[in-house]
Amino acid sequence: SDEPAHFHRAVSLTNLDFFCDKDANGQYYFPMKRKYAELPDVMRTFDVAFRYDSKFTLDWLRADFSDPRYDEEAAVYRFCSLPPAGYLPNAFGILVGKPFENPLVSFYLGRVFGAVFFALAIVLALKTTPDRYRPIVYFYAALPAVLHQVSANSYDAVQLSLFPLLFAYLMSIVTDKGAVRP
Repeated sequence: SDEPAHFHRAVSLTNLDFFCDKDANGQYYFPMKRKYAELPDVMRTFDVAFRYDSKFTLDWLRADFSDPRYDEEAAVYRFCSLPPAGYLPNAFGILVGKPFENPLVSFYLGRVFGAVFFALAIVLALKTTPDRYRPIVYFYAALPAVLHQVSANSYDAVQLSLFPLLFAYLMSIVTDKGAVRP
């Protein structure tokens, strides 16, 4: 239910908006095309997340974003405090999907890039982790909650990817009999 906030923050980074703008009323916001700002509403995200009787239907994925109003600028008035570094893999995926008319391409590419970042971090962690501690990395990488979070538009894609690397380097330092390499 918090993925729309993270998606909007990642989209703002693709627009090079690292900080919120301030409107005439003193409210802070991120400007972005309406097709990104309204995507959670078009997909009925909050209905499905918070109303038991509302179920997702595949017809929603066929939403038409060709209306010129979706190319107008809109303001997203939340999420100004979310730090940008955690969204970089998702933002790269969203940026790759921006040439397409449908913002769902960007949404899902943001997810894919987060998952790929995690996979690369796991591979690096496995190469660095001493043999006897590798099962811990495998176990961590296979946890359903971790896999769910790293394959979503969220800063967790970076944070959860860095944990096994930190563990790998720590175990390498602790178990290495020689001098620690910088």
